[in-house]
Amino acid sequence: MDQYFLFVILAPIAAIISIWTAVYAWHRRLVSGAWMLSLALLAITGWLFSSTLELTAATAQATILIAKLSYLFILSAPIFLLGFALEYTGKEKWISYPRFILFWIIPTITFFLVQTNDLHGLIWFNYSVVPVNQTLQVLRITAYGSWFWLQAAYNYSLIITGVVIISNQYIRANILYRKQMGWIILGAVSPLTFNLIYILRLIPTLKKDFSPLAFAFACLSLAIGIFRHRLLDIMPIARNTIIENMEEGMIVLDIEGRMIDINPVARRLLFPSDQEVTGIGASLIDYLPTATPSLAKDDQKNRGFEFAIEVNERKRLFEGKLSSLRDFQDKCIGYLLILQDITEQKKLYQEIERLASRDTLTDLNNRRHLFSLGEKEIDRAKRYKHPISLLIIDIDFFKEINDTYGHVIGDQILKRFSFFLQSTLRSVDIIGRYGGDEFIVILPQASLNTAHITAFRLCCTTDNNAYHTEAEEIHITLSIGLSSESNVTHNTNLHSLLERADRALYLAKSRGRNQVALEETQKNTQAQL
Repeated sequence: MDQYFLFVILAPIAAIISIWTAVYAWHRRLVSGAWMLSLALLAITGWLFSSTLELTAATAQATILIAKLSYLFILSAPIFLLGFALEYTGKEKWISYPRFILFWIIPTITFFLVQTNDLHGLIWFNYSVVPVNQTLQVLRITAYGSWFWLQAAYNYSLIITGVVIISNQYIRANILYRKQMGWIILGAVSPLTFNLIYILRLIPTLKKDFSPLAFAFACLSLAIGIFRHRLLDIMPIARNTIIENMEEGMIVLDIEGRMIDINPVARRLLFPSDQEVTGIGASLIDYLPTATPSLAKDDQKNRGFEFAIEVNERKRLFEGKLSSLRDFQDKCIGYLLILQDITEQKKLYQEIERLASRDTLTDLNNRRHLFSLGEKEIDRAKRYKHPISLLIIDIDFFKEINDTYGHVIGDQILKRFSFFLQSTLRSVDIIGRYGGDEFIVILPQASLNTAHITAFRLCCTTDNNAYHTEAEEIHITLSIGLSSESNVTHNTNLHSLLERADRALYLAKSRGRNQVALEETQKNTQAQL
């Protein structure tokens, strides 16, 4: 069996494989890369059929005509294969209009020159149709024109570019993707090898171009990648599109805590001053020491932690989520670390927390938060047997201030008085607005005598000073009710202290205001100013 009959026998089989793979890719055309792969396979199928018809044509003129028409497929296949490589690796922008049109400029010119070759000989400079037996004849080209070599170089560059693109992805991919791309690279290199052997006459006895069959072998390689390794189901584009463009930082670590993969967000976070640093191979402990202790815990659960980093001279808060990566034997082989910037979330949470606990006018503790803090102080006093005291402060005749000057001036008085309390009392004292013009001060570890001195000082200082407002200087006085408990027991509670202080406040008001009063049942007397 000679090489021509061998080609005629193998070509239909190769065409069936190409069509079968093209149909499968067409049904998966919504997957990135499938559309271009289907077109490339159809072009290869056309090339196989035209090469077969070229051998079996009845006349020399028919052989030449079919050979010229076959260039439609010869010129298209490399472009579609490059398009598949670009889509497969997530570089779709290069095959978008109008860039993809540029790939067709040289092939279009070539196809025109092929059809008009008899006028210039730029494609086939010297050729003839030679019978090889009683049924087959072949177009034998003994010299190629100058434009043919230009087109050949262009086709090779397209295919080689596709191989380089996929090879680059191969280096960075995991083992599953490497199996996929290994078959793709093998399939892309084989047609180049067969074509070079033919056109350079490296094997003198080879008279028939077996490049279409080599492309069919490429189809077989793709079919193995598609059906065995689910090429069009698990695409490495997921890494480029999802991981490279995700808003969170992502770092893949080996078992020793070295970074083996890092996306742009994490790279900018860890290497803000040098964007050229890849970070691959660097130890995580050098950049995120907070995360390192978590690596030692060999479990499958996510582990979260928070840390702060200076980014562009600003402190940013991050949340790290660390999870272990395991092989099929459930052995830990590395870690995945996701970094999320939570600075704004923290600020928002703190603001919500502040609004929920602070009085909007005075920025003191509001009533609810005041009671919560007070109960905690009562519990602490019970535990450590410390005394605790409580003041209820009322601004005398505050309603008259509102009636005389208006509520805007009244609010200014409340704000200034609140600032006065904060700047005068201890940092451990709990100050809150009870309602209207009444304030509560809880004095931890303050005995009755200490609390009385404090309240007396507040009254004196207020009486001896005036508050500057937009209207004029306004003088105010205070009435203060005091309750204290030096022997805190399990029966002591904030509610009882409030009731006693409230009764004492009523006494202070009834006795003329501008004074401190204790509940009459307590052993002490009022301090008249």
